[in-house]
Amino acid sequence: MSPRSRRALHLIDSGGPGGAETIYLQIVSGLRQHSWDPIPVVPADDWLAEGLRAAGFRPRILDARRSFDIGHALQVRRLARRENVSVVQTHLLGAATYATVACWGTPLPVVSTFHGMADIHLGQGRTQAKLRLLGRGRNRLVFVSEPLRAHFVSAQRRLGSATTEVIPNGVDCEVYSPGRDASLRAELRLPEGTPLIGAVGNVRPPKAYDNLLRAFSFVRATVPDAHLVIVGQPLAGLYQDLLHLREALGLTHAVTFLGFREDVARILKGLDLFVLSSRTEGFSLATVQAMATGLMVVATRSGGPEGIVEPGVSGMLVAPDDPKGLSDGILGGLRSPSMRAMLGRRARQRVVRQFSLAAMVGRYAALYERLVRTD
Repeated sequence: MSPRSRRALHLIDSGGPGGAETIYLQIVSGLRQHSWDPIPVVPADDWLAEGLRAAGFRPRILDARRSFDIGHALQVRRLARRENVSVVQTHLLGAATYATVACWGTPLPVVSTFHGMADIHLGQGRTQAKLRLLGRGRNRLVFVSEPLRAHFVSAQRRLGSATTEVIPNGVDCEVYSPGRDASLRAELRLPEGTPLIGAVGNVRPPKAYDNLLRAFSFVRATVPDAHLVIVGQPLAGLYQDLLHLREALGLTHAVTFLGFREDVARILKGLDLFVLSSRTEGFSLATVQAMATGLMVVATRSGGPEGIVEPGVSGMLVAPDDPKGLSDGILGGLRSPSMRAMLGRRARQRVVRQFSLAAMVGRYAALYERLVRTD
């Protein structure tokens, strides 16, 4: 740590892989350029821990052993004191709650980032109490999109502009950049020129891949050689249900589940069009990655995408839970290569302006500095 650096303790509920874990890793990796020395804490020695080591960090492994483990909060408190940190940054509700309890009665501010609505039940009294706790004092709640913040504020009116911030997630625009790559078609043994559509996101209920499969069956009725790939870590029971649905729709040889992949940037460069079928999204990092790659995006109005995609300018937005509407959007893109190219160019320009990795990390560093200056 340089003499001018301050330390920030970083905690998260999950070890990934996933969008929140990716953003955690990117923030930790980028903060050193802003004179912050991150101390990463993860719940297990898995995907995220490996990524931190590859980036030159030594992750601390601390995990809660039960629904609320006061011993875990005390461990966090002791670690923050020992490492002389100035700010605690958390991701997801569990880590935010532990950090807030750990820092109670200390001058340390807690910055709690929320990535989506799917895992937080705002109607529960326990969740409401946690949110009131998190918004106390100099703490800040960060939301990755304005629709996500509005959703939380409407449910917990004690939150407001004084305690909340919006910092959109960012992507590395050098890694995710325009360019064609034929290796995906070769991997799938598809003829050159096969229309190839892709979705990226772990196989979880909010992604609504059942609707995507139904939409794609409509696409195949018009474009019989089209192929769909879905990239993401499968959830066992749901994945089996989707395989059965794929077979029932006659799509066994037309849809490929690729599982979790580290080479998402390469895969995106092999697609003709990107699709997001979600019922709910706090942000949608995959959508921004696809746009940065110069792909036309067809996404649902599921929350986060409405602050990312400008309809008809940098992509298309359709209603959630509407397979026919989703298929119409996909077919519109497949029928018009010129429209695909135009929307892809504009999508790339929008990401560079609004959703770059450097901009995201800079906003977090600026927030930390504001909080520290109020000491």
